[in-house]
Amino acid sequence: MNEFKRGPKPMGDLVRRALDELGIPRSSAKLELLRAAWSKTAGAALAGKTEVVSYRDQVLTIRASNSTLRYEIESFHRERIMEALRRHAPDVVVSRIRVTG
Repeated sequence: MNEFKRGPKPMGDLVRRALDELGIPRSSAKLELLRAAWSKTAGAALAGKTEVVSYRDQVLTIRASNSTLRYEIESFHRERIMEALRRHAPDVVVSRIRVTG
């Protein structure tokens, strides 16, 4: 099969291939997929004030810029973000979002 075939490729495939070629462990690959999807997942307003910190045991940890934003995400945006993660990073299972800040 010709690996130089043109056409769109899923971002997850491209990230995994690049990480494999660089010798970066697969656990880091999932974190990088989540980081790559974060701006689409959270939306521009939240993405600019948050940072994807870690992913372990299906728990995504996000750092909010302040405690008010942390409360807002936990109270009002968590379910929307979880649903968006399923769409934008389908290869990564996130069972819970933990927000710090």
